[in-house]
Amino acid sequence: MPLHSNVTRRLSFKVTLILMSVVLLNGLFSAFFISRSTRDLFLDFVRETDIQMAVILAENLSSFYQSRGSWDGIEQVLEGAGRETPYRHFQGMMRGMGPIQGTRRPMNDPPRGEDSRFRVLLTGRDGSVLYHNLSTAVPTSIDGNLLREGAPIYSAQTAVGYVFVQSMLEPILGPRQNSLLSQIYHSIVLSTLIVAFSSLLMGVFLMRGVTGSLRYLSRAAMSVAKGQYELSFDLQRSDEIGDLYRSFTMMTAEIQAASAWKKKIIADSAHELRTPVSLLQGNIEMMLEGIYPMDEKRLTSLKNETMILKKLVEELQELADAESESYSYSMERVDFRELVEETVTVSGIHAAKKNIRIKQRLPAGSFIVYGDRHKLIQAISNVLQNAIRYSDEDGDMFIELRTEADSRFELVVEDSGPGVPEEERHKVFERFYRVDKARGRSSGGSGLGLAISKEILQRHGGSIECRDGEILSGARFVIQLPLIDNVRVNERTESSGN
Repeated sequence: MPLHSNVTRRLSFKVTLILMSVVLLNGLFSAFFISRSTRDLFLDFVRETDIQMAVILAENLSSFYQSRGSWDGIEQVLEGAGRETPYRHFQGMMRGMGPIQGTRRPMNDPPRGEDSRFRVLLTGRDGSVLYHNLSTAVPTSIDGNLLREGAPIYSAQTAVGYVFVQSMLEPILGPRQNSLLSQIYHSIVLSTLIVAFSSLLMGVFLMRGVTGSLRYLSRAAMSVAKGQYELSFDLQRSDEIGDLYRSFTMMTAEIQAASAWKKKIIADSAHELRTPVSLLQGNIEMMLEGIYPMDEKRLTSLKNETMILKKLVEELQELADAESESYSYSMERVDFRELVEETVTVSGIHAAKKNIRIKQRLPAGSFIVYGDRHKLIQAISNVLQNAIRYSDEDGDMFIELRTEADSRFELVVEDSGPGVPEEERHKVFERFYRVDKARGRSSGGSGLGLAISKEILQRHGGSIECRDGEILSGARFVIQLPLIDNVRVNERTESSGN
């Protein structure tokens, strides 16, 4: 089974397990707390019902006491009440003893076949227990604090006793109450299971959309690893997975471009190396075979080819060093203005060979940067040499150094050459790229100079751009670097021509 399939299935299993655990735990806690709350409320309801029943019973016992003048025979009356629902029992039992007080009926009769035992406790006015049928042991008298919880029985507006029923003394639910509470518990459990199952199904449905998208991305990653960069799907999502997909497509495009660029670099390097190597090989073979004389002129020509080959290898190494994050630069405080003056002086010798006039506009003052002195000179020199190479005989060059408002400064190098078409300006910083494809190494250079300059400047926190010429007719290269000191720049400029 492919690795990505195992990964997504493991993820699906883990997410499903987590979702089930969360839903079940949430259902259990919810059912537990709802059941507890329901039981407490139900017990309060039963107690209130029993109190109402005790009040009705007290009214009827009051009639009994008034008709007898004592509690004699009350045991037989209450024994009957213990076997039937009291309201119905007293309605039939006390005919002729006066009207039954109270018409409320707080509880229905229990169903046929169900235990209808009605628990009752009767005390005298002093709290002495006269009768009870409770299932627990009862003292011979009830103290005053508990006595006040009972329903008082009045005769001539004087309390002659107190009656307690059901949960007023024995907080135990009867069969009917337990049956009703059990039904409530079953309903809570059933509704909890239904909600949990529905939530689980919905979660699994939503999770399949997530893992399905991840499965596509996993397959795409395997395809990219095999060198297949074309994605066979498109995720139109606005969430984090959509962001991941867009990042993945960007990464794939970058990898594809890097792969194509690597092939191009290998091909261009082979092409650049092939010419000097072929010339060396051909001349040496001719001399070994006696076709060419092994004289000083021939050996000097071979030496020049080896110098070209060495220069190309050195430039490739310089580019590799500039791009390498591990390559250490010797960073220090450097006056960039001095570096420009030094580099222009050296480059002026090459410009003089083509009778190119260089105009400088360098403000007085220091432009302090933090960088590698030799690398910065190399970057400036590559830009100047490129301008000299593409300028015609008797041409012009313009060099300007100026500050910007955001603690940065610019070095502008402009030539009078043919310029760079707008659609190719970003390509001039690519390796081995030449605007004029007809130019060879002797007239167009190796095509690595500007690429090296770009990498060096980026390592210094700067940048380089190619733009339209503003003063001359050719290309305009603008180098930007950050200043580390505030610099006062005088308006006085220096000009020179070579």
